[in-house]
Amino acid sequence: ANHANTKILFDTADALNCSYLRDHEVNIFNLNNVLAAVNAFIEKVDYLYVTIDLDVFAAAVAPGVSAPAVKGIDLA
Repeated sequence: ANHANTKILFDTADALNCSYLRDHEVNIFNLNNVLAAVNAFIEKVDYLYVTIDLDVFAAAVAPGVSAPAVKGIDLA
């Protein structure tokens, strides 16, 4: 999310040629593009380790995490 990350973080990711999707891009209406991006990434690696950072959710959704986002991702 733009509000939860700094410009330098995005600039560094771009400089390092990292690929990423922003939260507003990951939704049911953009599912084909999301799956294509995920599959393109998976094809480049031998192993995949997946973690889910619960801090992206608002405190009302995940009250037990150590640093919940103020606004959190949209769950709609």
